[in-house]
Amino acid sequence: MNVLNLVLAVFFLIPSENLYDKLILKYSLLYEVDPALIKAIIKVESNFNPYAKSKKGARGLMQLMRYTFKNFSDAKNIFDPENNIKAGILYFKHLLSVFKNIELALAAYNCGEDKIIRNKFRIPPIRETRFYIKKVLSFYKKYKKELLSLYAKDIEAKEISFENPIFQHMHLLLWILFYLTIVLILIGYRISRILKKT
Repeated sequence: MNVLNLVLAVFFLIPSENLYDKLILKYSLLYEVDPALIKAIIKVESNFNPYAKSKKGARGLMQLMRYTFKNFSDAKNIFDPENNIKAGILYFKHLLSVFKNIELALAAYNCGEDKIIRNKFRIPPIRETRFYIKKVLSFYKKYKKELLSLYAKDIEAKEISFENPIFQHMHLLLWILFYLTIVLILIGYRISRILKKT
């Protein structure tokens, strides 16, 4: 193992839980899926390792199969965090629209849609799937408060940012007022000179 591989291995042994929060929020809010639930899925699926690969061939943060990734993404790199999260959210949104229930959608994400349908739209008696649902929901409760706090801070930062269009318009308005004041002063000065001469 070379030095680079060793560094990468150590880095991904201790993945950061908050590294992908911005991407999770961005696409979850865009596609109207609970961001805390998506983060919980990522935690259980890959433990935030973007290069995770299962024995069955699932890849990336949200452990997508290649055919699933192709169905929900035009991108080529399945390991790219943004591509993977975006496609994973779209896929999970599809499952929610089909099964109308978070637990059934999670079960389908874990063991496949066909197994849920064959089991008459009930959670199948698969120990791994039932444990998976419980694990995701436990992390979901944890992340819900954290992401709400992050979202509130993000909104607050945007509201006070000088890049905000409101501040940009105010900046322009202040310059206009400044020039108008100068013009009015000059006009007043000219008028006073004319009045003195008369």
